[in-house]
Parts: sequence; structure tokens; C-alpha cells
Amino acid sequence: DVETLATTRSQIDCANDKGVLITIYPGYPTGDTYVPGMSTILQTGKYDTVLACNAAYAKFSVAIDEVEKATGTNIRVSAITAINDTTKSGFNTIDSTGNPSLDSAILMPSVSTASALFALVYNGVTGYGEQFRQDDLGYYYNSPKWVCPNAENYARLEKINTSDDTWEISIDELKQINKKYVTPRKSAIVYADEIEEFDEEQQIEDYPVTLFLSKEGYFKKITAQSLRMSGEQKYKDGDRLSISFESTNRGELLFLTDRQQIYKARVSDFDDVKASVLGVYLPAKLQLEEGENIITMIDPGDYKAHLLFFFENGKAARVELSAYETKTNRKKLVNAYSDKSPLRSVLKLSGEADLCCFSSDDRALVFNSSLLQPKTSRSAQGVGVMALKARRSLDRAKLLEETQIKNVSRYRVRSLPAAGALLRPEDREEQQMSLIEE
Repeated sequence: DVETLATTRSQIDCANDKGVLITIYPGYPTGDTYVPGMSTILQTGKYDTVLACNAAYAKFSVAIDEVEKATGTNIRVSAITAINDTTKSGFNTIDSTGNPSLDSAILMPSVSTASALFALVYNGVTGYGEQFRQDDLGYYYNSPKWVCPNAENYARLEKINTSDDTWEISIDELKQINKKYVTPRKSAIVYADEIEEFDEEQQIEDYPVTLFLSKEGYFKKITAQSLRMSGEQKYKDGDRLSISFESTNRGELLFLTDRQQIYKARVSDFDDVKASVLGVYLPAKLQLEEGENIITMIDPGDYKAHLLFFFENGKAARVELSAYETKTNRKKLVNAYSDKSPLRSVLKLSGEADLCCFSSDDRALVFNSSLLQPKTSRSAQGVGVMALKARRSLDRAKLLEETQIKNVSRYRVRSLPAAGALLRPEDREEQQMSLIEE
């Protein structure tokens, strides 16, 4: 402990987990036993570095040189000292190994030794002892220490400390300068607590837009005015609309892919276009992996809603959208949803709602979303929703209000999982479509 180090008269070997032999030798260079004691330690040949306070190293420099001659090794010397002739001589004296007697030092500028005491005494004598206090704490000047690794660096620091090329300006001199040059300040002083953080979002113009995503991954952002004047939306041959919704230019977007990844973008990242163009090809714009395809896009809003993932094995997972919110400007999120079964549908849920699942064997199941408990893990595998027979699978899921089902009570269940009921002809979506076409 510190008290032992301060009062002991014996050398102390410091234990450490690095296996380095560190010895602290007590005393002061003017003592009769100091130099002989240090010489005896160095002659063991176990040490290659000496750290000294003030000019102590100069007292046993001869002993160090003799050990270096006897062992043929260079003992590096470093000290905490001041800018003075002894330090200058140490840096510029070459020992028997061809190295400086003083290898490095931490220097205290000559004014710093007494400056703290001087400032306090001067303030008190001149009647300003309390003026420089804040919260009952006093101020004093303290010059920083300078790290000096070699003689060349020492020469530069010595010039800063002593040369006529450097000078001090008193408060009175500053007052005189202020009176002489009375030109008003050209710039204002801004304090740290007044600085406002730059908000990139506030620099983006905001206006309503409608977003379109095609099955093959083409994206369009169309303003309300342009949409009113537009004709039919243009798509490539064989392509068609996948999803469309209204948003704003400051909004964010999440693009889900078939590789369990989400790509994040701002609506403002895309230029406004007209309905007569194909739009931006997202796999190229977002730099998707080779063979990766976009499943859908989602407007996360304030990230307070939930995402419902429906899988081919009949399970569904309800994940809080906040799980996809990031503080940094990350463009890609991996492990966005479970990979245990192929994803069939994704729904954004802002409040509880009735849902409908359809199976590959023409069954339908209606239930309320409150039966699914929210999860914070993005890779949640989900819980069983649709009880499936062998070689059957969940085909798709929708909000009930978006389906053509009329006999809701036939398919509604109060607990999960459930098998659902066979679709009646009037509830089939393809039947309703055929009636519209006729």
C-alpha cells in the first residue's frame, strides 16, 4: 500500500501478472547508501530499464554505464524532471553503448513548480481571493506536463519554455488591446449548452406520396398531384402490383426478403416518378445479394405496431416492430424472421384485428390477433395457428376485412391451433373474382 511505500527503508519487488521483475528502491540520491545500493541491484544483470524522479538518474549514471560495459546491454533510462541543464546534458551525452544517457522524460515547464502556490498567494494579497472562486472552490494555474522521447524533441520544448520567441500576455495587456481595437466582434460566442444538434430529417422536404412495389421488385414514389394526373401504372410484361400504400417523403421503409433479411431505406432516398415509368429496380438500388428477392415492403411509422409472420408449417409469430428500430443509420438487418419454415405472408398490425388463414386444401381459419402474444425476438419461430394434415400447408394469411368471406362464423375459432373449415363456394376468392370479371 501507499503508506508502506512511503515509510519503508527496504527495496520492494512488485508482484504482477505479466512476469516482469519490478523493483522499487527507497531513498534519495544525496544519501550515502543510495548510489551503492542501486549499483548493486543493476549489477545483477536482471534489469534493462530505470525510472527515476527528478534528476536522480544523474547521480548513478556512472554506475549504469559501468554495468552496460560489463554486460554489453543498453539500460534505458527515463525520468520525471524539469527543463534544465542536467536534463539537457542527459539527452545529449552518449554512453558506452552509443545511446543517450537519458532516453526519455516527462518534463515539467519551469514555471509550473511554483505557479499554483504563487497564484493563490497573489490573489489573497491583492484582495481578490474570493473573486476567483466558484461554488467555494479556488482556481489555480497548472501547466501540463510535456512528454519528451528524445534529444531533438527536448530542444524544441526548451525553446518554447525559455526563448524570447514565446511570450506571456497579462490581463492588463488584454484590456489595453480591447480599448485600442474597439471594432465589434464579427462572430458570436456560442456556448456548448446552446449548440443544437443537426437534424438531417428536418432538412428533408415533407409531402404526401403513394408508394408502389411490383412483384419483380420495381418501386415507384408518386406525388399526389402526379397521381391524379396519371393514367394506368406501367409494369414489365408478366409483372404486376404487389403492394401499394400512402406515405410521406420523410417516412421510412422496411423491405423484407426471402433470405430472412430486412433492408431499410428512407422514402426520400427515391426520386419522384410518374406512373408511365417502370420505377427503380430495388435489388440493384438496395444492393441485394445474388438471387435474393423482395417479399414485401412495410411502413414502420413510429415502430409501435407489430409484424405478423405466417409460415408454411402453420405457425405464426407476432414480433414488435420496435425490434427493427435502430439508433444508427444501418441499412441491413439480418435474422429478421425465423428460417425454420418458408414464409407465406407478412401483415402489419397497428391494433387487434380479425385474421384469416387459408390452407393448401381449401380450408379457412378466422381468429382474433389477440390470441397471438407479442415477441421481442425477431427470429421467433411462432406458435401453431393452423392444424394441418399430412402434405398440407398454410398458403396465405390476410386481414379478414380484405377477404371475400361472408360466412365468418363458420370459420371462426376461439383457441389455437385449429383446423378451420372447408371453404364454401361463395367464400372462395377466385369465385368472387370470376363474378367481377363477368
